[in-house]
Amino acid sequence: MQDERLLRATRAMKLKDYDTAMKLLSQEAVDKPDSFIVFDLRAACCLHSGKHEQALDDAMQCTKLNPEWARGWARLGAAQLCMGHMRACVSAYRRGLELDPASSEMQLGLKMAQQAQAAVPQDRRKAMHHT
Repeated sequence: MQDERLLRATRAMKLKDYDTAMKLLSQEAVDKPDSFIVFDLRAACCLHSGKHEQALDDAMQCTKLNPEWARGWARLGAAQLCMGHMRACVSAYRRGLELDPASSEMQLGLKMAQQAQAAVPQDRRKAMHHT
């Protein structure tokens, strides 16, 4: 029954029906609170749905349950990026790349975060000169 629910959730994700997938994954999380996969998948749904704080919580739970799961670090980095937490984002992507150096998703995310991080001080300097 629970495996069926997880399959239904992944099918819903493939159809971009993230609300349905999140409901199914939330039910699955109650039954399997130690399943890092459930939190990984729900974090992905949250990211696609713009629910960045919940994505952050789920990604953190995923990496806590299985710190060797590279995709969990990718989700954490993406959530941090969406929330503007660049230093934490860079750290998450670096950890993920230690586990999966070939991940183009994490390489791109790290590059975006580093560029955003580098731009912030420059923007602050510009703002100080215009006041």
